Amino acid sequence: MGMPLLATAALLMIAAQPPAGAKVDFRRDVYPLLKDNCFACHQGRQASSGIRLDLRAEILGETNGKPLARIGRGADSRLIHMVSGKVAGKIMPKIGPRLTEQQIATLRVWIDQGVAWDDKLLPVLHAQSDHWAFQAIAKPAIPRVKDQAWVSNPIDAFIAAKHEDLRIGPAPPVEPRTLLRRWSFGLTGLPPTAEETAEFVAAWNRAGAKRQAELADRVVNRLLGSPHFGERWGRHWLDVARWAESEGYESNHPRLYAWRYRDWVVRAFNADMPFADFVRAQIAGDEMTPYADDNLIATGFLAAARLSSNEEDRYRQRNDILVDIANTTASALLGLTLQCAQCHSHKFDPISARDYYRFQGFFVQGQPSNVALRDPQLWKDYAAKRPAGYDQALEERDRLFKLAHGRKLDAVRAGLSANAKDALARAMEQRTPAQEKLAREADLLFQFTAGQIENALKPDERKRFNELKKQVAEFEKQMLDKPQTFAFYSPATSPHQVSVLPMKGFYPLPYEPKELARSKPYLLAAGDVHQPAAALDAGWPAVLGAAGKPPAVRSRTALAEWLTSPRNPLTARVYVNRIWQHHFGRGLVATASDFGVKGAAPTHPELLDWLAGEFLRSGGSTKHVHRLIVTSNTYRQSALASRDTVAKDPDNDAWSRWMVRRLEAEAIRDAWLAASGELDRRLGGPSQPADDKGTRRSLYQFQKREAAPLQQALFDGPSAMTESCARRLTTTVPLQALYALNSDFSVRRAQALAKRVLAAAGDNQEPQIDVSFRMALQRLPDDAERRLARQFFGAATHQETSGDVPMALVQWCQALMNVNEFVYVE
Repeated sequence: MGMPLLATAALLMIAAQPPAGAKVDFRRDVYPLLKDNCFACHQGRQASSGIRLDLRAEILGETNGKPLARIGRGADSRLIHMVSGKVAGKIMPKIGPRLTEQQIATLRVWIDQGVAWDDKLLPVLHAQSDHWAFQAIAKPAIPRVKDQAWVSNPIDAFIAAKHEDLRIGPAPPVEPRTLLRRWSFGLTGLPPTAEETAEFVAAWNRAGAKRQAELADRVVNRLLGSPHFGERWGRHWLDVARWAESEGYESNHPRLYAWRYRDWVVRAFNADMPFADFVRAQIAGDEMTPYADDNLIATGFLAAARLSSNEEDRYRQRNDILVDIANTTASALLGLTLQCAQCHSHKFDPISARDYYRFQGFFVQGQPSNVALRDPQLWKDYAAKRPAGYDQALEERDRLFKLAHGRKLDAVRAGLSANAKDALARAMEQRTPAQEKLAREADLLFQFTAGQIENALKPDERKRFNELKKQVAEFEKQMLDKPQTFAFYSPATSPHQVSVLPMKGFYPLPYEPKELARSKPYLLAAGDVHQPAAALDAGWPAVLGAAGKPPAVRSRTALAEWLTSPRNPLTARVYVNRIWQHHFGRGLVATASDFGVKGAAPTHPELLDWLAGEFLRSGGSTKHVHRLIVTSNTYRQSALASRDTVAKDPDNDAWSRWMVRRLEAEAIRDAWLAASGELDRRLGGPSQPADDKGTRRSLYQFQKREAAPLQQALFDGPSAMTESCARRLTTTVPLQALYALNSDFSVRRAQALAKRVLAAAGDNQEPQIDVSFRMALQRLPDDAERRLARQFFGAATHQETSGDVPMALVQWCQALMNVNEFVYVE
């Protein structure tokens, strides 16, 4: 009688197992098996289905979060399932004989024993790229050009060299009034006054070439030294930093003290803070010593991430924040679309999913929070408004709340499975990815809303709790808020003890110092926070590794030092390109936040590297780069160009002329207020309501996500403020004209300008025409414009008034504030 079928199969399986305790050798046992059966399809960059078996990191899922082998768990590994036919309809290899039971067993034991590897047979893949942006910043020689008289600084030499290649010449220089207006808007976001313009034009016309250069330096230095310089360039950086004063998402709670970061940025630009310090404070201000409130405030760059306080899954809630922070940091400072590697390796740039989550690893031990400041005067003011009895009522209320919370926690613990309890009891660094997933799922059971916790109070406790809750609320109406800012803080990496204050929301982001200290980065399969595939260390993209060795600890200070290292090929290039873009409307690299393979190539790569190198040599002086650009003859070109020039340089890639463009939303509004004489030039402080009643600079209007100030939204401001804005669009739509002609804001500005004109010119029409032109456009009208003005006033047969000013004069002033010359930089 033959052996039963099951017994026969069992004996065959036993026979196929390697001897107990035998060590599988990769070179002898595994490599030949893979080479003969797998590598025909699954080796190299063009591997079938993107699955490579010639890289250990790929097999372990360290690049895409989809492991083919799970160390110590061979029987559960995808590789074993595929070769043994456990996946319906699929068995590998597709071509040739199937693997024997002995071969499958060898692979299974190899996985159980740790996936040993031989780097000499199959070397580790070192990320490399010949893409220009990933190469070290060069030191180009300044070109020698024929027209040396046109070269005022090295920028012009690089531009002139391209002109000579194309056999074109530069546009003629712009006239002095327009040059001053260009400088003033470019460096401060405000128009020059009529008096400043008249004085400058007269001095310029009297001076020779040498005196004109001295005059240019004097005016530019005055504008760079203006406190409004920081406001102008602060707004540009805030676009990149995706700064706003609310959380975003459905709840969109206001962040009442986020304005402190805005003011820090303004002060930093005004002080010409060295760029390395500027970056370090924003990336790692809480880690800097000695402690300073300003350093903590600077981390508002990271804290500006959106946050959903309606999200009950706190792992997803935190991960969304980390994704926002990693994406913005890479976009703003490296000009990389790192977000494309969140779910899989980047399709174009040499960046893997592993790179993405290692980069994110610098931030996993901290979070955005309302954090207390230490300013003694602010605390003195706070104490003076603190009512007697508040502390006692608050303490008793919180005691009852914690009592009810404890009951809820105990009830959940009692219902956990043994495996869940074991996973939670293990230290985070000792959990397997599967245990980490189980621990996270169990932990979510401990998430309660305030209402759910209050429901756990006993009836007598509930009555007292409600009394105290009402009492505390009444007290707090009389009090100042604790001195605070909205910042990013890590209790694990910061050497300073900082008080973290409560946050609003249905599910406010919990602050748990012990858990943050244990946090480590995981590669997430398909970007799913509940599918941790492999534990990682912090680091930057391997293709940029030459810029410095990744640190052994997850210190953001180390990240900041790497970002600003002279050996980093991207940061300085990206930053100087942003400055060029804001002066000329387009960068030397048109895709300002994408220096990757699919980004635009630089029109002048040598000039870009020279500017980046000059920026580094200056100690990271932002003002130095501005000064070079705006005093160049390239910048002074007019918009006029010959037909031959336009034909040879149709897109102005050679910078053969100035490109006329409209002012941004904030500059238009500020120019209206400046012309009307109503502009409130105070710097800093809490934001004003986002309505049409305030007269402070537009920078100080409250920036609520998805509900930007109306005029800002209409004129292409960053209305959603959800992602880093590299470059604003410029659209022309009917709603803009309707707002400019009919809104209460624009009408009030016209009334105020008319009053100024009336006060300066009296009732005489001719002086009114001259004064209105000087106040609005900083010049006198030409003969044709004067005739049109007379016709306009002559057609006004009735004497209606608007705000005690003749309606005709108000309408005339409103027309002047809406001509193209007023809202465009020529």
